[in-house]
Amino acid sequence: MIKIEINEIPLFVKPGISILEATRLLGIIVPRFCYHETLSVAGNCRMCLVEVLNAKGPVASCAILVDEGIKIFTNTPLVKKARENVLELLLVNHPLDCPICDQGGECDLQDQAKIYGSDFSRFFFKKRSTEKKNFGLLIKAIMTRCIHCTRCVRYSTEIAGVETLGVLNRGVNSEIGNYFKQVLNSEISGNVIDLCPVGALTAKSYMFKARPWELKLVESIDTSDTLGSNILINIKDNKIVRILPKNNFNINDSIITDKARFSFDGLNYNRIIKIIKKNQETNTFNTISDWNVVLNNLNSSLIKKTLILINNEIDVESIELLKLLAFKNKKNFILRTLQTTNNTNYLINWNSCKIKDINKVSSLCLLLCTNPKIESAIINSKLRIKFLNESFNIIGLSNYYNSNFKFKFINLSLKFIKIFFESKKKLLSTLFIKSINPIICTGDLTIIRNLKVDNLKNLITNINILQTSSSILTKLNIKSLSTNDFKNISSLWLVDLNDTNFLYKKLVSLKNLNTQVFWFNNFGSYLANKAYLIIPTYSNFEESKIFINSEERPQQTTKSINSNTTTRSFSAIIKTIINKKNENNLNHFQFNKEIIENPELFNNLKIIFSKKLLKNNNLNIKKINSYPFKLLTNNFYNTDKISKNSKIMLNCSNEYKNLFLNFSH
Repeated sequence: MIKIEINEIPLFVKPGISILEATRLLGIIVPRFCYHETLSVAGNCRMCLVEVLNAKGPVASCAILVDEGIKIFTNTPLVKKARENVLELLLVNHPLDCPICDQGGECDLQDQAKIYGSDFSRFFFKKRSTEKKNFGLLIKAIMTRCIHCTRCVRYSTEIAGVETLGVLNRGVNSEIGNYFKQVLNSEISGNVIDLCPVGALTAKSYMFKARPWELKLVESIDTSDTLGSNILINIKDNKIVRILPKNNFNINDSIITDKARFSFDGLNYNRIIKIIKKNQETNTFNTISDWNVVLNNLNSSLIKKTLILINNEIDVESIELLKLLAFKNKKNFILRTLQTTNNTNYLINWNSCKIKDINKVSSLCLLLCTNPKIESAIINSKLRIKFLNESFNIIGLSNYYNSNFKFKFINLSLKFIKIFFESKKKLLSTLFIKSINPIICTGDLTIIRNLKVDNLKNLITNINILQTSSSILTKLNIKSLSTNDFKNISSLWLVDLNDTNFLYKKLVSLKNLNTQVFWFNNFGSYLANKAYLIIPTYSNFEESKIFINSEERPQQTTKSINSNTTTRSFSAIIKTIINKKNENNLNHFQFNKEIIENPELFNNLKIIFSKKLLKNNNLNIKKINSYPFKLLTNNFYNTDKISKNSKIMLNCSNEYKNLFLNFSH
C-alpha cells in the first residue's frame, strides 16, 4: 500500500491504480467520457482532468497512475476552468437536437454540460456534419453527435471481436467509421448503445418510442439462452419498449446478447390470446371463454394413456407439477422431451463450477462439442478477453467453427474422446494434467453422445466445467421421446414446443387414430392446427418463474406486463387438475421459494427426481453414438420460441444465412 493525498485527505491505496480509480475510493466524482471500467484506457476526451502538485498543468486522471506521496486536487479553479473549456470544444460541432434525440434524459453530455459547462460559447461558425453510417439492422448511427470517445471502437475490438470500426481521417476531420462498408456483425453488438455517452448510437427498435421518465423499470433475467443474464426491462403502457443489461459480475457482467436485447418484439406476433377448440365434424376452429371446458377435457384425457411432450424452455415449478402428476398416474401418464437425453449422472457441482471462475488464473480451456459464439455469446466474450490478456491456450475438440479468437483445433475420434472423459489416466495428455485450473466448455452434444464429463472431477479437483448449452431436463432425468411412446395413446399434450417435421408427421398419423392433441403455448404454429384444443399460456414476461441456468444457479423472472384475461399459467392449470383429483400433496412446492435463497438446494431437487419419482421407471442406457460431430444449432438468432416469432431476429437471421457483410437499413 502507498500513501497519497486527494483534496488534502490522506488515503492508502494499492500501487498500480489510476488517479481516477483512487478518487472513486473516496466517493469523489470525476467526470469522464472515454473511460470505462471494462475497456482499455484511451485518455482522449480530456474531461477527467485533475491538478497534481508540482505538475506543469492539468493531467488526465484516467491515464496517470498514482505514486507514493502524490497530492491530487479535483476541485481547484484551474480544474473547473479546464473542464469548462473541454466541454466547450466538445459542443462545437455537436448538434442541438436534444428534443428529438433518443438519448435525451439519460445523456452523459447533457448532465456534464449542466454541471461543469458554461452558459455561453465563443464559437459561432457552422457546425460540421458527417455522412450517414450503416451499423447494421439493430443500431441507428447519427455520427454528427459523436464526440470521438472511441468507446465503440475499443468495445468492438477488445470484447466483441469485430475489428470493423476505427477512427478515420485526422485532426478536425476525424470521425468514427467502419472499414470496407462492414458492420458490427456480432452477437453482442448492441452493447455499444449502452457504452455510447451521447446519442450517436441508439437502438432502432427504440426510435421515438418513449422518454426515460415515462418508463417503468423491472428487474428480471433473460431466458433466450441457458446463461440467465440479468436484465432491466423498460415498460410503457403495458408494452416492453427496450431491454437493458443489469450488472451482475457473477454471470453476465454488464453486457447482454442481441437476442436478449431485441427479441422481445416477438411477443406481439403470432400470439394465442383465446382458447380455441376444434370441431371434429366440420374441421373448423371456434373460440371459447369457459376454462371449465378446458379443465374437464384435460381431466378426461388422463383417464386413458396420455403422452406429454416438453422442451428445455419450461420452468422448474411446471416440471415439479408434471413429475408429481406422472407419479400419481404411472399407468396412464408418460412424460417425455423431444431433446436427446441420457441417464448419465450429469450433475455439476454449483460450488465448484461457476461462470465467474473464468476470471481465475487458468492456462487451458477445452471446447468440447460446442460453439460458445452461438450457444453462449457472453461466455465466448469472457474467453476472448482472457485469451487476449493472459497466457491462455484454447483447444477445440470434435468440431471446428469460425471464432473471433485463435484456438487450436484437434480432430479426435469419438472413441478417444469417450476414453478421455472416462478418466483413463494413461490417455490424458501431459498438457491437460499439468495445466493450471483447466476449463472445459461443453454443449448439448456432450449429453447426446453420452460423454461423462463429470467423471473428470474425480481425477482433477480444480477443473471448472461450464455448460454453454445444457438443458435442465437432462439434470432432472426426463426421458427422451421414442417411437414406442406413441403406441395406444388417447391424448397428447404439447407444452411449449416448436415446430418440427418429425412431430408434424406424427400428428398427421395420430389424426387417423382419433388421438386428442392439446397445444399449450404462447404462440401458434402449423402444429397447433392439428390440435383439438389450443390453450394460451403466459410468457416468461407475464409471470414470475424459476429457471436453472447452465451453472445450476436458480433465478427468478419478474412479471413485467399484464397478459390477456383469457390466458392462464401452465403451472396453475396443472395445480388445478391435481387439486380436482384430491391430491393436495403440494408441500414440496415451498421448495421454489427456498431455492432462490440457497442455490445448493437444487442438488436435493435432482436427487428427488432421479430416485423417488422415477424409482419405477427404468431408464434405457444408450450406447455411444458414432455419427460424426455436428453442432445442434448454427443460427444464433433463432433458438427459442420468442426469437422465432420476432421480426427483428428474423431479419438478422436472414442476413446471417445469406452471409452478407453489409446489413441493409
